[in-house]
Amino acid sequence: MAISQYLKQKIYEYNENNSNKTQEDIANHFNSQISNLNLDWTTISKILKNKSKWLAITKSQLSLIQVTNGEIILTELMIKEKATYFAKVLNLGNDALKFSNG
Repeated sequence: MAISQYLKQKIYEYNENNSNKTQEDIANHFNSQISNLNLDWTTISKILKNKSKWLAITKSQLSLIQVTNGEIILTELMIKEKATYFAKVLNLGNDALKFSNG
């Protein structure tokens, strides 16, 4: 199983919040949380060495990763909110978007 950027970020956050845990403890924690995951302490070590990569994930990227991994169900409302946000950022005006349900 490939390790997603989202999971790597979660591993780093877990390490920060549980400084008393060894890398082996961290591997065991995530292995017990996610089926078919088989991390060992060396993988955790590599992830923690590259923490700047995993912390650089923006909120939008994180949302996209969560949707892709099936952790968040994408709804029409979410799509409309993102479209409205991008229209505003791109100065498209209030009449640029028209939404329908269905």
